[in-house]
Amino acid sequence: MSLFHFVNCSISVFAPYYIISDGYKLSKNEGSTKLFFIAFFYYFTSQIVKLFALAFLSIGLMQSMTIFNIIFQEAGNFFDLIGLYYVLSHKQMHMFNIKSRVLSAGLSWGFCESVATNFFPFLVGGKSVDFSLKHIYRSISANTFLISNLSKTYLLYLWIKNVQNKKKVNSVNSLLIYFTFILPLMNKIILINEDIISSVIFIKLVALFFITLILFCCAKYIFNSQIEKVEVVKSNTSYSYDNDVYDNSEDNENDANKGLKKKNNKRKKSR
Repeated sequence: MSLFHFVNCSISVFAPYYIISDGYKLSKNEGSTKLFFIAFFYYFTSQIVKLFALAFLSIGLMQSMTIFNIIFQEAGNFFDLIGLYYVLSHKQMHMFNIKSRVLSAGLSWGFCESVATNFFPFLVGGKSVDFSLKHIYRSISANTFLISNLSKTYLLYLWIKNVQNKKKVNSVNSLLIYFTFILPLMNKIILINEDIISSVIFIKLVALFFITLILFCCAKYIFNSQIEKVEVVKSNTSYSYDNDVYDNSEDNENDANKGLKKKNNKRKKSR
């Protein structure tokens, strides 16, 4: 793997994070840097807990790459949801508007995951002379998981705040299961023979990317529609509250005017 190949793979993995962050001006939000370090802390904490849990539960199991072992390993991805849950529940998440902070949390989590799973293999591979397509495969998978992490963040926020309709609970939960368990499982199965140069692997990864992209659009649509409904309800509530305050003030003024009129009438009668 040459230096050019290393730089090319690194750009294809990490450049989308910069493009999205710069496009939405997330760095200009106050508290975005602190939110990144919060995501960094909870990500690596969840990974350590996941490793210990898998190591403890896998005692006595065969370490070969069988389907059972792959499913068992990918089941540990639910620890990622727990870590992401704590990120979204942190008080720092209330520093700026909903869409920006959820997007910031998803990007921060995905960036930490990309550094942990891709940067160091790229760095080690960059020192070797042999060219390997597995790093290109990993680049495609990294962009797939970028979309997946953003989708998980949107859906988990809806699940935490419980702002979705009851009819959409099943769709939110189903999408969460796909992005948390099914997608990593399919990706792991495709990349079992990643050292082999095969166009079939490339086609499968690209197909998986587009499937994930379509489901991401569904998750984003659900998120935007529900958040807009919440904002409309809040605006209507504040508007009705302002009207009530205004009506109460008018009633108080009318009562005061009536009281003054009664006093004036009494004075006239006494005269």
